[in-house]
Amino acid sequence: MSFYKNSLYTLFSHIFIVAQPIIIVPLLINLSSQELYAEYILLLSFLGIVSGISSLGFDVSYKRRYPTLQVSKEIYSRQDLFFTQFWFHLFCSLIFAIFCFFCIFLMVGSYITFGYEEIWIVPVYVLANTFFNQFVSYARYSNRLGFHNLLLSLNPVLFISTVFYFSSIFEITLLSLFLIHSLNLFTLGIAASLYVFSDLGFKFRFPNYKKIRFELVIGFPFLLTYIVDTLIISSDRYLIAFIINLSSVSYYVPAYIIGSLPILIARVLGVVLPQILSLCVDKNFDELGKSLIKQSKLIFLVISIPFFLGSIVVGNEVLTIYTNSEIAKQGYVVLSIISFSSIFFGLFIINSNILFVRLKTKELFRVNLWMFFINFIFNLILLYTFKDINYAALVTLFSYIFGHIFLCNLILNDSLYFKTPYKDILRILFSSFTAVFVLMMVQSLYDQGSIYLNISITAAIYFAMLLIFFYKRIKDSFKKLDELKVLFKA
Repeated sequence: MSFYKNSLYTLFSHIFIVAQPIIIVPLLINLSSQELYAEYILLLSFLGIVSGISSLGFDVSYKRRYPTLQVSKEIYSRQDLFFTQFWFHLFCSLIFAIFCFFCIFLMVGSYITFGYEEIWIVPVYVLANTFFNQFVSYARYSNRLGFHNLLLSLNPVLFISTVFYFSSIFEITLLSLFLIHSLNLFTLGIAASLYVFSDLGFKFRFPNYKKIRFELVIGFPFLLTYIVDTLIISSDRYLIAFIINLSSVSYYVPAYIIGSLPILIARVLGVVLPQILSLCVDKNFDELGKSLIKQSKLIFLVISIPFFLGSIVVGNEVLTIYTNSEIAKQGYVVLSIISFSSIFFGLFIINSNILFVRLKTKELFRVNLWMFFINFIFNLILLYTFKDINYAALVTLFSYIFGHIFLCNLILNDSLYFKTPYKDILRILFSSFTAVFVLMMVQSLYDQGSIYLNISITAAIYFAMLLIFFYKRIKDSFKKLDELKVLFKA
């Protein structure tokens, strides 16, 4: 029950996170231009990668070991684990922030609209992002998910509110956007630090050479995995910008954002699962872990499959409402393809937690590296040949399918792995096709009706059918999890 409760809390916070780009897209396009939005997305992705790699993978051991230490209440071990990576990460972040400063300095006037007097905001944002994420990670891996979700929710809410407020006072620029980001992150980070330091105390523990070497050996493959994973998601938009043009990015990204919405469920489960699976492995309760993997896959498929089918029917209309008719015309096919690819990537995210808790970071990196090579090389060839953003979406689909199959082969014999049941998929497909057929009928009969009302009616029909198909399964699953919960506590 804790798994479901934490998942719901995390889902609530991630709704705010997902809402940020959804709201920002029309806001920036209407207040400024599609080109400014494209610049903002590209620069934000780049700085996000830099912030992510600044730990050099040193924090992997902390994230894996901390849940067990939290349960055992070993305060000195917890202090040593957290503060060792905390100071090391901040130091590395400072180095990377300086690196970013010079990188952006070289690009001023060529690719971005920063002035030379404005690029000071770049290292400030990198440091602010690292500082904030340190305390978010602590809350997550110490099982303080209420605190964790509060931090995650407040960040996008503050950003959107601040941008909306100041848009009526002065012109929205790249500088103002990243200044707002940085101030929000520092403010929330300072508030969160008071909570964390009150829990752990305050210590200065900079690691010695042997410890750095040991932690990097474990964490560096995971760091490379993070880099490659991020590049898989974002490299296509950079290639579109360089090979086609900046405007094409503004067509591609909104469709990509909406098409990727089902991945939200997998990301939520990816927040909750690691610490629970870590405890299951450490306490030899693999059966409980396997049950959670099973439930996670089923929950994800219940959402992602009908989403894909629905995107084919109403995707164009949704994009038009969300952005404008021009972007909808250019991005409709992208939306459908990405929503289909999200099914495979979501399953990939859920299954990758198995390799994480086993600390098989090299294997996880190998899978992601192959996905990146496929994504990058084929994007390079097809975009250069056809100058069409639809091919970028097709390449994404192919790379995700490949990654899913590759990963499944690696974990096939793991005690935590649960094969996706095809009978359940058939039940979900039947319910989805029925609901989508109803949606098509409603759309044809009431062409001027509310799209939101039509989707709501369709969703109600779909979940009613699922309840009929899965009622006994749901009841049995809850019973089994309650039994395992009692056993686990003992």
